[in-house]
Amino acid sequence: MKAIQLIIFLILTASLGFGQDNNTIYLKTNYKRVLYYAELKANEAVVYTLFQQYHNPHTGLRGYSMHQIDTLIKQSNKTFIGKQLSISLENNQYYLSIKSFNNSGKTKKLELETIKNMDEYRHNLNNAYYLNSYFKMYNELNKTYPLCSLNSSNAKRDWDNIPNKYIEHLQFKRLIDSQLSNIKDSIIAQQNNYVKITDYLINNIKTIEYSALKDSIAKLPTDYHNSFRYYETVIKEVAQHQPKYFFRIVEDFPKDEDFIFMVVDNDKPLIQQLNAVEGHNETKQRLKKFIRFGKRMNYMGIASYILVGGLLGWWIF
Repeated sequence: MKAIQLIIFLILTASLGFGQDNNTIYLKTNYKRVLYYAELKANEAVVYTLFQQYHNPHTGLRGYSMHQIDTLIKQSNKTFIGKQLSISLENNQYYLSIKSFNNSGKTKKLELETIKNMDEYRHNLNNAYYLNSYFKMYNELNKTYPLCSLNSSNAKRDWDNIPNKYIEHLQFKRLIDSQLSNIKDSIIAQQNNYVKITDYLINNIKTIEYSALKDSIAKLPTDYHNSFRYYETVIKEVAQHQPKYFFRIVEDFPKDEDFIFMVVDNDKPLIQQLNAVEGHNETKQRLKKFIRFGKRMNYMGIASYILVGGLLGWWIF
């Protein structure tokens, strides 16, 4: 129901944003991988600098990042002046001048042409804002939760699922800010729960009963590309401080066996400690086989391939 309401709201708000404002002149450059959009108003101009992030040569689809937004003030001679950028009108042709950022005194001058496709204009601005906001959110979450390891390779997929990408930019920003805020709150609640479980297990690992350990560890994710490091951290603590429980966990969670073995297989002193545990001979043999055939490297290689492949797919789509 909420999704339907959002789609209806987007359609209604889209009708308010379409059509070129008679009091604003919309201009753009066609400069290689950097795209400049300019909105000229009565007393000021706003220039958006977009960097191209991916490009599909077969469909022409592109993705952008918002590098910066500059406000230029209109002068008495009808030019618009900012710190690094300026816009002038010469012989009925608008030009964007860009000062060198290294103070070399050099200036690059680019022709500006009238934007004819307002759908493309809004799409690109909204796309750049969305991707910037998406990456910023994930970077902040990964800094706050170092065991989180969230990756933003799904950014393009999530962008594709937005129902209307062509609404007026300020409206889009308000909607996306609200949407990403809800997503962020949900991830924070989830991560706080993982942190709570992990801290509880680590702080009580030397005295905890196996039943409590089993129930708690079952609530941690084993998704290698997301929050596996919570699980990894706890398994390592179990192997170090409660080795008698290590093989019981493997046997009670058979689908996670390879991931559990992967946590310890590169630590020889830890392997020796685990081998000293009585019983669990069949499980020990499987651990030895895992180490012998280097399954850890296989899993790491597969994980890297999936992650890099996903990022490349997003980059060049």
